[in-house]
Amino acid sequence: GDKLHQIVLDTLNRFRQIGSAAIAMDGKSWLEALHHIFHPEGEPFRFSWDWLPMSGASQKDYIVPTSFRFGTMRSFQMGNQHCAAGFLRVDATELADSVLTELMDTDNTMLVSIHLRSMEQQLAIKAAKRAASDMDSVKINNQKRAVREGYDMDIMASDVLTMSNSAKNVVNDLVNRNEKMFLVTLLVVHMADSKEEMERDTESLFSIARNHLCQMSTLR
Repeated sequence: GDKLHQIVLDTLNRFRQIGSAAIAMDGKSWLEALHHIFHPEGEPFRFSWDWLPMSGASQKDYIVPTSFRFGTMRSFQMGNQHCAAGFLRVDATELADSVLTELMDTDNTMLVSIHLRSMEQQLAIKAAKRAASDMDSVKINNQKRAVREGYDMDIMASDVLTMSNSAKNVVNDLVNRNEKMFLVTLLVVHMADSKEEMERDTESLFSIARNHLCQMSTLR
């Protein structure tokens, strides 16, 4: 109704504010987008709402691929395409948007979906403080081990110090700068003409993730 229409307008306006183009999709446009995903080889989309009552079919019958084959744990086939799905696990306290740019700049045929949910501010602050406290504990344990083993306790792994400082910066951002914390799921499905090409693409995506202190894990 009117409320949904206003939400759509507000959403499109927010995209414009960050310099991104977005359009509202009707049902047929959404089906066409799904058909394009399920038919990466380029089969044309043919559909009309008028066909449904006459054929007894559902919308799904007009977009499904020719076949799915889930014969192995780490990959699957969709039509004649070899595919793998993975999710990005973020180990850093911040995720630079350049990781998306690098993923999209590869020559792989892929589908990237990002799911975001903002955390309630007090819960976010508690979680950030808990993470900062955990990092302090790691740092203290490292210092104690240094004393026991007889080397300078100010010398410790740089990643421990970096993560400890980053965790405290997150707390400061949430408390003093009214920053927001988000729960993020980033999924990547990539497709290739052969299993060998698909595996090479997988390693390429894993490498990009590692460069951003993240891990790409294959969904089974």
